[in-house]
Amino acid sequence: MAKKPVILVGSGTSAGVGISGMGALATWLIEKVEIQNLNPDEKTEWEKIKIRLLSDQMGLEMALQASGTNLTNTLTKEIVKQTWSLIAKDERIALLKISAGEDLVGFCRLFNRYQDTTKTAIHLITTNYDHLIEWSASAAGWLVWDGFENGSIARPLVTDELSKRMSRVVLAGKNSFTESIKHVRVYKPHGSLSWFKKPDGSLIRISNISPSDLSYLEEIGLSPVIVTPGTGKYLETHFEPYNNVMSEMNTIIRNASAFIFLGFGFNDEHILGSYYTNLRNNSIPKLILARTLSDTFHVMRGQGKITNYVAAEMNGNNSKIYSDIISEDLVLNTDIWTLNGMLSAAWGASV
Repeated sequence: MAKKPVILVGSGTSAGVGISGMGALATWLIEKVEIQNLNPDEKTEWEKIKIRLLSDQMGLEMALQASGTNLTNTLTKEIVKQTWSLIAKDERIALLKISAGEDLVGFCRLFNRYQDTTKTAIHLITTNYDHLIEWSASAAGWLVWDGFENGSIARPLVTDELSKRMSRVVLAGKNSFTESIKHVRVYKPHGSLSWFKKPDGSLIRISNISPSDLSYLEEIGLSPVIVTPGTGKYLETHFEPYNNVMSEMNTIIRNASAFIFLGFGFNDEHILGSYYTNLRNNSIPKLILARTLSDTFHVMRGQGKITNYVAAEMNGNNSKIYSDIISEDLVLNTDIWTLNGMLSAAWGASV
């Protein structure tokens, strides 16, 4: 933590606290996708996707990618809508638990610890749509930026303006000095459950929209802004905050002196290119924690594409450790493959 790492959070982190992963999402989409507004070709394509999922036992991302250009905007929007509905439903329980003081992942403890340091900004990158990071940071007393202004209804806020607002002049007798305000910066390249596109194409953040509000959102012309697995339909980069978020995220990755990866599969081409060079950089330490380390990770480490790393995954009631800085893999009688377990190993059991 002394190196002030950039933290990358993948879908495994959210799945670990009850937010649906790929398998549950695939099942949900099969049941919930509405076909009445699809044309005959789109209905046929959706049936092909269902066959890939059910009969061919294909993963959701591959099943959608196999459609190629047959995955039209109309069908994609329906998939986005139903994906948003499921994850928004799942995360509401997490909000109540965090509000009641439960630290679901370990983020609250991490942010509380940083309150006593000189670090003024914590940078987290997540491909997840949910708000586990934002809510945990708020519970720990941090201001949060996710590309938008503060408030329940918010417009985009670029980082140059954010940096100005996160400094203040403090008077000390006849003297004065500039002080930085502690805040968390969350970069969400796949969008967020609270991001919506207005009829004019611009983006807005609206907090605490319920899944039951989805039909009314459609009536007033607001649509969720998230990237679903395998659709290849990325957010529109000519609208803020996306362009600024991506630019700033790439800068943060390039300049990082250390990385922590939580539940991250190393499968996302959308951001892989941004950190390939740093993954190979032997002077930059990497800590990788996951319930199950992905096949992609093992291929990359075998090819020397990740160096100076310590990785941990669940091994029964233990943790299995892989690293290029120790001579052999280890099995430890601890749960350091979780953030909570790692923080307890580093800082002692939480009170």
